[in-house]
Amino acid sequence: MTPNEDIKPGMTADIQIVKKSLSNVLTIPSHFVKYENGQASVMVLHDGAVVAQSIVVADKDGKGAIVVESGLNEGDVIVAE
Repeated sequence: MTPNEDIKPGMTADIQIVKKSLSNVLTIPSHFVKYENGQASVMVLHDGAVVAQSIVVADKDGKGAIVVESGLNEGDVIVAE
């Protein structure tokens, strides 16, 4: 490692480590997701009625949202219970 004259002993720094970067994914707020017997679902508006829709959760974004692998499409209307 080459010494850097800008960094001196005793200095501190704020850093952010990005573990994974996701793009072109569908995310929804995690508080809309309900879990029952290990199965995730959300309530969606379908043909004027509110129905439970099973989803597959791919990941969490670390900011209060989940990444949906399948079960929802862009434009689906999620309903809070």
